[in-house]
Amino acid sequence: MRALLLLCIGCSSVSRPPAPCPTIAVTGTTERDIQRALDAAKPGTTIVLPQGRVPIAGTLELRSDDVQLLGNATVLVRSRETTANLHPLLRVRASRTRISSIRFEGIADSRSRDIGIQLDDAHDFRVDHCQFSQLGFAGVRTNGTSRGVIDHSTFDSIYKPAIGTEGYGVVVYGTNELRGLPFGADEATFVEDSQFTRCRHAVSSNKGARYVFRHNRVTDGVVAHAVDTHGTEYGSEVGTEWADIYANVIEQPHHAPPYDDRWAVHIRGGRGLVHDNRIRGYATLVAASERTPQPTGPVYLWNNDVGDAKLVRADTSAFALAPPVDYAPPAYPHPLTAPQRCR
Repeated sequence: MRALLLLCIGCSSVSRPPAPCPTIAVTGTTERDIQRALDAAKPGTTIVLPQGRVPIAGTLELRSDDVQLLGNATVLVRSRETTANLHPLLRVRASRTRISSIRFEGIADSRSRDIGIQLDDAHDFRVDHCQFSQLGFAGVRTNGTSRGVIDHSTFDSIYKPAIGTEGYGVVVYGTNELRGLPFGADEATFVEDSQFTRCRHAVSSNKGARYVFRHNRVTDGVVAHAVDTHGTEYGSEVGTEWADIYANVIEQPHHAPPYDDRWAVHIRGGRGLVHDNRIRGYATLVAASERTPQPTGPVYLWNNDVGDAKLVRADTSAFALAPPVDYAPPAYPHPLTAPQRCR
């Protein structure tokens, strides 16, 4: 009996592989089919979208935490033109969400101001291996307390001449407060290992936002600078808190007069780090301005390869040509890009 008991105890201690993630495979090809799957998802669920083009007239809503939304040669395409307020194809109001391998497509040659993915107070999100095009406003927009990473994605022709402004790859908005967090803090949007073509800005920010923009390639930028931070402008109570911009290739802007004497990075408010970038085709690496009550700087510049370009064009003297003494780049790649087990 004692031997049998010991054998049973031994059996109970044997480790077993984790249970597979529950999966919902969407077989229908309508907006309603996908929304039903999103509504049915429980924490730990993986949703696999159908192949092909799925027309989206409204906004898909994901509200459950710990959900993976995976494409399967899937294109979510805006099905009708609208001049209404900013219009996401997918809105995420959940945490620990992964969105992967989906194409988000707007309507070319229109005035529709769409957003591919909007993340509202979404903690520890990952958006990876996605494609965004013809959206008008932004590929990805993060709001409020959202924090996470956008990686290995492409943003193409987000800017629309019919609108004449906007057209951002990624827009980062905060909580309209400056929290005093240090460079590299986790409470930020990280954009890494991605491609940006024909965007007005590859990344822009406001409302107390913080972002890290690194190991990206930006080409054929349209109308304005490639990388941007706003000050207290456009209805924001505060501007950008900080941006860390490094190890990017920014080149070959699509400039036409009077835009041929442009800068690659514009810091309009808040602190900045600009280092280890390669810049070609721009007249200046960084422009810094104080056109709002929010101060600009300090902005730290070092180890950039700018070719024939000037380093700085500024109406503020808050510059340093060396890193802050306590600065260390945040972990790369971002920890959220590591393989995740079911929760």
